[in-house]
Amino acid sequence: MSEDPRGRVVRRAQATLNVVITVFWIVPMLIFWYRAWDARAPLVSMAYLISSAAGLMAAFLPDSYFRPRAFELSGSLYETAGVQRFGRYMMHGDYMNRRIRKIIPGYRVIGGRDSMHRIEAHTRESERGHIVWLLSGVPPAIYAIVSGWSKFAAYFVVVNIILNIYPILLQRYTRARIYRILRDA
Repeated sequence: MSEDPRGRVVRRAQATLNVVITVFWIVPMLIFWYRAWDARAPLVSMAYLISSAAGLMAAFLPDSYFRPRAFELSGSLYETAGVQRFGRYMMHGDYMNRRIRKIIPGYRVIGGRDSMHRIEAHTRESERGHIVWLLSGVPPAIYAIVSGWSKFAAYFVVVNIILNIYPILLQRYTRARIYRILRDA
């Protein structure tokens, strides 16, 4: 039996995403903590604990946090920030969808009301995950700044923007669009 082409493309994209996260986020973070760790400086241990604890707090965000606010529903704030352009390159973004449609002409990420609810729930979980990573990356960036490690600090700030802040904004933008469509339907 042949493999579903759509599934193969999606799995490849997810594997690529995992490699990107590992190479650009996890490995540099481990290198930073290895270089920063000093038993004579207990602040390093505290920064690490704060980092871990801050990230885990996102798991307990209430559902109300994920509901789009009135100012988000138009989407103009996100479009001005370039979130729509950013989304073109993400999982299920315009470029990936175009590639899948070459293989499966009728392919759609959202095929109706039920899939909108499914995607909306997925945006919550994805946003929650990016908030965990974001909050886990802020204390090391602050510690790097305070320690005078400007290259690590700059790297963590830039990577946090690309790998966490923009994806969070994209999830909120997508969820606001879904809310607006369901409200107007």
